[in-house]
Amino acid sequence: MSALKVLYVGGTGTISWSCVRRSVEVGHRVTVLNRGLTASRRPLPDSVQWLEADLTDVGEVGETLGAREFDATVNFLSFSAREVEQSIALFGARSSHYLHISTAAMYQKPPRRVPYLESTARHSPGSSYASEKIAAEDVLLAAYAEHGLPATIVRPSHTYDDRKPPLPGDWTVVERIARGEEIVVPGDGTSLWTVTHAEDFAVGLNGLLANPQTFGEAFHITSEFVYDWNQIYRIVAAALGTEARIVHVPSDFLGVGARLALDRAHRARPQVQRRARQLEDPRLRALLRPEDLLPRRSSPIRRLASRASRGGCGRSRRRCHLQPAGEGLPRGVRALPRPRALRRRSRPQIETGARRSRQETA
Repeated sequence: MSALKVLYVGGTGTISWSCVRRSVEVGHRVTVLNRGLTASRRPLPDSVQWLEADLTDVGEVGETLGAREFDATVNFLSFSAREVEQSIALFGARSSHYLHISTAAMYQKPPRRVPYLESTARHSPGSSYASEKIAAEDVLLAAYAEHGLPATIVRPSHTYDDRKPPLPGDWTVVERIARGEEIVVPGDGTSLWTVTHAEDFAVGLNGLLANPQTFGEAFHITSEFVYDWNQIYRIVAAALGTEARIVHVPSDFLGVGARLALDRAHRARPQVQRRARQLEDPRLRALLRPEDLLPRRSSPIRRLASRASRGGCGRSRRRCHLQPAGEGLPRGVRALPRPRALRRRSRPQIETGARRSRQETA
């Protein structure tokens, strides 16, 4: 693929930061548009052109962009129907491909069947965030159907990176585990979940850029592995050289009071982060980005990406089924899951090895 001109709206969040860096790595010319409030926490590569503007001010954004045009625009910061309408007005005519970052939280709960697919009903009335995202998708799909807007919807699920651990409660809970204190796990801890590293998500996202076969489609990009919550906490504890002291509490009891307590814990986040840095985290980094713990066999994405880099189209039809993880991790196996590739039936595979998921949890 030749170098693309890519605009990231956002670009310094948990997921988008890794996507920006991946685009730079593969040779794209990247521009980032945001308010500039979080760039110090997640510094951008030197080659990235950084534009500052308040996205709620359409006039300011238009003036900042000027006459720039892009091969692809990836918007991480549209959360409602109104914001998508504004984004289409701002970026639609400037971009050959518009990618809207949505969420897997919109899928129906409880599910009628698992794993979740892109075709699973979008129905999550208990979440205003998910409901707003559904409405936002509807605006985008209508624009594609009625006006041919070259748009693609991408639905991440639970995604983490080196700066944001994959646990509810963030560094507060990591701190408790490191100190050997008890941690609360809802129910019996056997509900199934998948977590995805942001750098792995970025491989799939970059495979979608400027690909006409993705127009009008929705993709979710998640890990190929599924764990229960007991396993996730034990994996984190093992990476910290300790054992997880899990206390199971009935989910019905974890209501407003628990949320308020969690809010108070989050207010202490700066102190907790300082303490996390004091832990001298080779152990923690081994958990969050354990390159030395990669499986000996290559992952589907790595195989397909390698094939794409050699000029192949990556038409392998191998089905990659979910593989439940054991409680004890064998030597040489990554502590947290690798991504699964995206797979699309009866169509050429997406460049860089992203295959459309048909066997994935949300």
